[in-house]
Amino acid sequence: MRVSPTKLATFQRCPQQYAFQYVQRIPRAPTAAMTFGSNLHRTLQTLYEQGGPQTETAEQVKARLQASWSGHGFASPTEEAAYKALGETIVSQFHGQYQIEEGTPLLIEKRLEAPYEDVRFFGIVDRVDLMPDATLNVIDYKSTRYIATDVSEVNDELMQQLSLYAYMAKVHLPYPVRRLSIHYLRTNERLSFPPEAMGEGWLERAYAAAQAMVAAHETERFPAQLGDHCRWCPYTSRCRAYRAHTHPVL
Repeated sequence: MRVSPTKLATFQRCPQQYAFQYVQRIPRAPTAAMTFGSNLHRTLQTLYEQGGPQTETAEQVKARLQASWSGHGFASPTEEAAYKALGETIVSQFHGQYQIEEGTPLLIEKRLEAPYEDVRFFGIVDRVDLMPDATLNVIDYKSTRYIATDVSEVNDELMQQLSLYAYMAKVHLPYPVRRLSIHYLRTNERLSFPPEAMGEGWLERAYAAAQAMVAAHETERFPAQLGDHCRWCPYTSRCRAYRAHTHPVL
């Protein structure tokens, strides 16, 4: 079975949400946050494909954002304009801060795949840099408002995602991974830490979760797991467990 970090995290969070999204394939309406992140990722991808920040001016980078901008998911023209202005500020600051890079980007928005036992993990890694000491830095861009200042504040889903990207990068590139980094685009700051921060046995735990996913497909059993994540789930109107929890029968 082929398993992406996103699919795996969704299943671990709530098998019912996983079923709605990946088994029944019920479409989700785009949100402003999702579209905003995609717009930034796309702009930075094309920037590096054309040579990186040192090859263009800040105005040219902003023009890239405007040219590839998608307006899907914004609640109003006013909201879209606010996000676009924020995006222009972000890419302009990115350009100024990273004209001289410590590492050399080897992979940009690259689809990778690597086997583990009878599972194949796959995903699109935002960026992998080759550092001066011939080691790799696996970088994930985040456009969220929340910014972790210490590795202890990084949630398990993101830690697992970065670790799986590092595993896949190690399979495909002849260099050791020595650093995982979360690049917070709103502040252009990076939180970096060694792969060992994930702890021992993480790959085996990810594999066990993937095996549970396979079993769920075979039995067609995807139980709902209620929690704080329900507040952001796009399928609450379809979830019987959520409706029963929020509107109990008296």
